[in-house]
Amino acid sequence: MKEKVRNSIIIVGIILVIVIIVLLLNTNFIKLQKLKKINEENKMNSEMPIPENLYLIMAIYNGDLTTEIISKTYNNFAVNVLPKYYKACNEKSSEEIKKYFNKNKNSIYIELGYENETEFESFINSLKKLEGEKLEFESYRILQKTVEKSYNNVNAYIAIKYKNNNEIFFNSHISDRILKECISIKMYTDINENIIEEDKVLVEEQKKQLENEKSPFTRRYSY
Repeated sequence: MKEKVRNSIIIVGIILVIVIIVLLLNTNFIKLQKLKKINEENKMNSEMPIPENLYLIMAIYNGDLTTEIISKTYNNFAVNVLPKYYKACNEKSSEEIKKYFNKNKNSIYIELGYENETEFESFINSLKKLEGEKLEFESYRILQKTVEKSYNNVNAYIAIKYKNNNEIFFNSHISDRILKECISIKMYTDINENIIEEDKVLVEEQKKQLENEKSPFTRRYSY
């Protein structure tokens, strides 16, 4: 009798392990399929917002990612991926974040490209600057003076705005090739605050210049 009970427990345990493995593999499979769709050329919703100033990246980028792929990657990160991790980890302690990473590291690698706890924890800590139960996407833009070539990649700061929040910034690194195993644009949290301040000044100057050009009192002379 005891042996039957023991065998039953073992069988149930094996079934549970198999179910868990199948679920984990299925989750990763779904994420990889979504990544595959993002990486498909010329398949972009016409109503999907494109990051402001994206043209600055495309002007110097000569890798395999098309404008559509880059736009879809940024959009998926801002609209889906970031809010998901904010909801899941915003209230977690450092130890809890590490446990979450180790439990979900395959999915995290696919969606964010992070391979270790340090990168992921830094990402989550940056999200803790945001507020609210749910993040509602409003807009995003590329910071004009941050676009630069680095080896075969192009790097640029991206600012994302959610409703009732200040902008959140990431240093995005765009791969020169389409990555099939993880996101092709990796978002780093190493941000230079001086650069952000310089961008604010530049944006204000451009706004003033635009207002002056629209002013009825502004005259233009051609020689």
